[in-house]
Amino acid sequence: MKGDPVIGSQQKSDLYDMLALKFSPIYNYSHVVENSPVSTECREDLRRGGERFSHNHLSYFNLSLSTSLDKNNMTNSPKHQSFKSNISKIVKDKVTGNQLIIYNATKDNWKTVLLDNFRTMKNPCRHHTLGTKSGYYFIYDNQGIIHVLYDNMQICELTLPDERQDPSLFVYEKNMDQSILFVAGGHIAKCNGIMVLDTVAIFFLNFKELCKLLKHEPLFYIKMKYARMNPTIFKYKKDNEIMFLFLGGNDIDKVQFHQKDAHRKSMQNLFDSSNMFCETISFKRIRDNIFKSDFNQTGSLITTEDTLLMIFNGNCEENQLDKFRFYMDESAVLRFRLKKHCKKASFLVGAGKKKNEIWLIDKLDLVEHKIYIVRYSQSLKGNKNKVFCKPMITILDDQLFYFNNDEDNELKFKKLHLKGRVECRKGGCQIF
Repeated sequence: MKGDPVIGSQQKSDLYDMLALKFSPIYNYSHVVENSPVSTECREDLRRGGERFSHNHLSYFNLSLSTSLDKNNMTNSPKHQSFKSNISKIVKDKVTGNQLIIYNATKDNWKTVLLDNFRTMKNPCRHHTLGTKSGYYFIYDNQGIIHVLYDNMQICELTLPDERQDPSLFVYEKNMDQSILFVAGGHIAKCNGIMVLDTVAIFFLNFKELCKLLKHEPLFYIKMKYARMNPTIFKYKKDNEIMFLFLGGNDIDKVQFHQKDAHRKSMQNLFDSSNMFCETISFKRIRDNIFKSDFNQTGSLITTEDTLLMIFNGNCEENQLDKFRFYMDESAVLRFRLKKHCKKASFLVGAGKKKNEIWLIDKLDLVEHKIYIVRYSQSLKGNKNKVFCKPMITILDDQLFYFNNDEDNELKFKKLHLKGRVECRKGGCQIF
């Protein structure tokens, strides 16, 4: 009809998903084809569900025909661009206590945030995360509280009921105002050692409607197939479908240090599979579970969708992997352009025992359930970090900026000019 607004394909898709979610009990085979009536219980459930969806979700999530989790509603602002060149680390100073040290590679300036000004932190988790569009830092104090910070201000606090220790944090932003926070893995004390966890807590934050924050606890949890102390979390777009991957997560030496009574061989067997297989879950499934979340009850538990075997350098020769495969705790996944191929590629940076190896994530094969990674010829020089996470490294033009010092209170960073090539070891490349 002339004058009617045009609804885009993505809007139609979101509208269809919303309607299907609400009305699928009515439009199924028995009700439509066999013409059987809809039960009273079904109608009552739909009514209650519709009320809950309208009152809680639409006000907080600000959902419309085109959900605000859609990139079409992304707020365009020049200020978020500068955060992409930040590198940061959490250190402890004898005088001022725990600090977040930030260096901006574009502006060549430093910033220090005194974390103990918000709440005294005995031993904060150094696996923090940064929203590069919003500039919000998410820092877990290892005492059950996640602090959301901007500059020297605390935006809000989130509660992690299980009080896990040293998990990996990852934030996904579709726009500047709305974030999905992943808190993955970690461990809890048990008997004379620790128990490595296999769950991921999911938070959703709408910073435009923060005064209406309906739940400071996780909306729901993702159950991984494997226990992962510090998995590498990253997003990957495949055929217009956004997926999140949980890769690796265990460093045999770090786990062994906490697990006094366990033998090294038993630990290797326990965590070998978790480092060799990564897991995936789609953005659509996470979004649908956010829509269905009940803010008055404990979050539900959903499982990952797929498992991918990691293929190193085009082969599976175990004798080449012994020094690498058991040191697959959190690294950083960065995308930068390969001049030879004139396209952007995803690289796994800061892997291995010394956290100095760089690997190209060459291909995801969802049919064969495999992920291929190939060793890059360059390495991070002098990197001997015990802790490494994505905010500690960034790329600007063709240079990597990263923190590499082993001493927590030493303010140094290094630069690496990217000029290496992808190289294949014995047997040659089977994937190009």
